[in-house]
Amino acid sequence: RQDGGGGRIGVDAPGGYETGAVIALAVAKLPVVVVNPKQVRDFAKATGHFAKTDRLDAKLLALFGERMRPTLRVLPDEDQRALADLLGRRGQLVFMSAQEKGRLSMVPAVAKKDVELQITWSSKRIAKVESDLRSRLKKSPVWLEKATLLKSAPGVGGVTTFSLITDLTGDGEL
Repeated sequence: RQDGGGGRIGVDAPGGYETGAVIALAVAKLPVVVVNPKQVRDFAKATGHFAKTDRLDAKLLALFGERMRPTLRVLPDEDQRALADLLGRRGQLVFMSAQEKGRLSMVPAVAKKDVELQITWSSKRIAKVESDLRSRLKKSPVWLEKATLLKSAPGVGGVTTFSLITDLTGDGEL
């Protein structure tokens, strides 16, 4: 609902399926809010709504938005989403590499070389993704300045820096 009085279009976040719709709404400059489905379910329980159909879910989501007035936030731009996607891929590669390293001590001799090759491949892919992340970061003077500030804090390294930058809103505020 958009009524000029602070109306919002509420979308719940069922694991990434909402992304395309949210981006389209934001590009159209409509006041879209992504809400946590658990909060909506808790709201439903608190208000005595237990039935579950698409039509009822839509009405409940509208009621949640009306009563709870979730805060509008600026969505990340395309560059921030790309950074977040690369960071996510890095996480997947690190996880796969850790699994293979865990298998290495238990794998039969016939498969050991293959596991070692997979670990080597994963290490190279992780390094490539990290290089891509650094390259993208250097293209933005604002991000580069923030990254320098973040890395000056003790214990803050590259992965934490990328995580914080990708989680920033479009206004770039820390």
